[in-house]
Amino acid sequence: MLDLAWRRAGHGRWIAGRTEQGDRLLARFPNATARAGLIVRDRIIEWDLSAAAQMPDLPKQISRWEQDVRQDLAHHARVKVANGGVDEGALVAVQDALADGLTRHGWAFRSKAPLAWGLAGARRLTPGQARLAHALLTEARDVVAAVDRRLAQPAAPKDVAAARDPDVRADLLAACRHLSGLDGDRARDRNGAGWSAVASAEGHRLASTDSLDVVQAAHVRQLVHAHRRQLPPALRDQLFPEA
Repeated sequence: MLDLAWRRAGHGRWIAGRTEQGDRLLARFPNATARAGLIVRDRIIEWDLSAAAQMPDLPKQISRWEQDVRQDLAHHARVKVANGGVDEGALVAVQDALADGLTRHGWAFRSKAPLAWGLAGARRLTPGQARLAHALLTEARDVVAAVDRRLAQPAAPKDVAAARDPDVRADLLAACRHLSGLDGDRARDRNGAGWSAVASAEGHRLASTDSLDVVQAAHVRQLVHAHRRQLPPALRDQLFPEA
């Protein structure tokens, strides 16, 4: 069966070293192969022929199993050739990472987000598309890292003083998320809604956090102040009563 090198291992039992074909067969037909007495033990496949004797049509089933598994392997080989030798696992990994990056930091992909979503959801990627997906992901990660470096810089003392109040930090995060919710175009259109182009990256980055520390909140306060007219009146008055 599947060219496995079977050898006797006691009364009614045969064993063979595991192969890709054998593993695929047992994974493809787990219930049927178990009923036939085929099981995996560490690095070997064991066949208990006493179970096989209860299945008179087993030779036909084995023939069908072999045919299906060989078709699977042939398809896998064709896909690998079509992908220029790119490992399928690597393709899945980059697509998963791309989808995760888009979900958490879609703003960092800027105008390339639709292209990135298309690559993340594609059923198959060519080697060139895989390289493009990786490049888009790397570029977005670099954008996030650059924004984080800017947000780690000292903020204005007056903003730091205000941000020491935990209630103010909570209100600033709410304001940040409100403005990001208005900024669906990522500041590409001059429509007076959401963040400005110079504040969009930092605003979206901070809006995606679960909470703000004092330094982050101080930066948010400065960013939000320039956009305060878009805030709900109650929130605006709470944050900037002097305005």
